[in-house]
Amino acid sequence: MLGKANIEWFVENKVSVMDETKDPQINLNGRSDLAGIASATVILAQIDALRSDGEIYGGKLKEPGVAVDLKKVNGLSHEFFGMDRVVPEARRLISPSPTSP
Repeated sequence: MLGKANIEWFVENKVSVMDETKDPQINLNGRSDLAGIASATVILAQIDALRSDGEIYGGKLKEPGVAVDLKKVNGLSHEFFGMDRVVPEARRLISPSPTSP
């Protein structure tokens, strides 16, 4: 599962200095103006070290009126999306049926 140690590894291997984590291309929640961004679907797993970041991002998108479909998936962890062959909820979210809301 994605945890603090994994996140630290990604940061250490992506940026040269910690100030780079403030770059709005890396830290979407650090962006000051999200007006004009295309509508978005934000999918959050219940067991995810980044869930609160996703909740903040969804809220920040809504502030300037960006259309956001915020989906919270209970009982699953961060990497569930890549498990669509064995996790029905992941399969449904990746390929929703035409009649799905």
